[in-house]
Amino acid sequence: MRIRRERADRVKKEEKALFEQYGPEARAILTDFVEKCPEQFVIPDVLKVSPISQRGNVIEIAQLFGGPVKLREAVAELQA
Repeated sequence: MRIRRERADRVKKEEKALFEQYGPEARAILTDFVEKCPEQFVIPDVLKVSPISQRGNVIEIAQLFGGPVKLREAVAELQA
């Protein structure tokens, strides 16, 4: 668990610009991705897993990023 948290902290520092381009709810989802998910995950499957699923359905979550294309771009950048 500690290793995953360390990875999440590193990613948040290295990808600060990615996190800053979204609102607080979208940033929280990105944080959930790096803290709770394996390094590679698939959209929309990961959006159905708690705690991410508690933030809304797939459409609602995508809207937080500006639509499904922007969500996929954010995830691709995060995984890169």
